[in-house]
Amino acid sequence: MDAQKVNVNVELDRGDGVTIQAQRMDWIVAVEDLVFGGQKTEPAEGDRIEHWVGSTKYTYEVMPLGTESHYRPVGPYGTAWRIHTRLVATE
Repeated sequence: MDAQKVNVNVELDRGDGVTIQAQRMDWIVAVEDLVFGGQKTEPAEGDRIEHWVGSTKYTYEVMPLGTESHYRPVGPYGTAWRIHTRLVATE
């Protein structure tokens, strides 16, 4: 599946004067490309994306970004999804 990787620097204010900074990874995926078992599907929280760089496997987990959902439509016609993830494992 083709996907565009987007690095995201996140700064969240907890509301008590503490700011949390984190780096996340978003993926832009065409809606028509997200098919499992012959069925079009939507991203679900907890889904995992495995990305290989050479012999290293990076595993990202789909999760919400701040107050946003774990994914959102992209573009004027919603033909792609921007999926929010966080790196959870490197092997």
